Amino acid sequence: MAKCGMGRKVKFIVHRTCLIFSLLFTTVGCDQLTKQLVRDSLPLIGSLSYLNDSIRFQYARNPGGFLSLGAGFSEGVRFWVFNVAVSVFLAGLAWTLFHNRRTRAFTLVGLSLILGGGIGNLIDRFIFGSVTDFLIFGIGPIKTGIFNFADTAIVLGAALIFLANWKPKGILGAQCR
Repeated sequence: MAKCGMGRKVKFIVHRTCLIFSLLFTTVGCDQLTKQLVRDSLPLIGSLSYLNDSIRFQYARNPGGFLSLGAGFSEGVRFWVFNVAVSVFLAGLAWTLFHNRRTRAFTLVGLSLILGGGIGNLIDRFIFGSVTDFLIFGIGPIKTGIFNFADTAIVLGAALIFLANWKPKGILGAQCR
């Protein structure tokens, strides 16, 4: 009987780990691929606009954080805030993902997307000193800030965590066991 229970536990850990790594590799891979395509092509042609400028691809280097917050900080402060502090946060998030086995399924997916997006942007910061942004959405004069695939993963991950933990528990509140 104990052997059967142990087999289920190992199977659970393997499936959970595969899910986390699949999400991480997909998120980081798509993020880095799209950023490389932008770096290789958009600087040459400026910006591309579709559907009456509802979707715009425009190359930008962001030395700051979300919506360029902190872009005006000195280079040293940006390094400590956006490279070192973010690295520590992401390491803690990774530890939590792999060690907290009672995390709900959608929370697990959300945390994995946040970690993948954070890693994608961190790669840019360590290699280029800034993050490559390229997407703008809008309707008429109302536009989003410029962002990238990693930012989208982070926001989607945060939304999943919110929905999974929002009371009253709905279908997103199921436990991942």
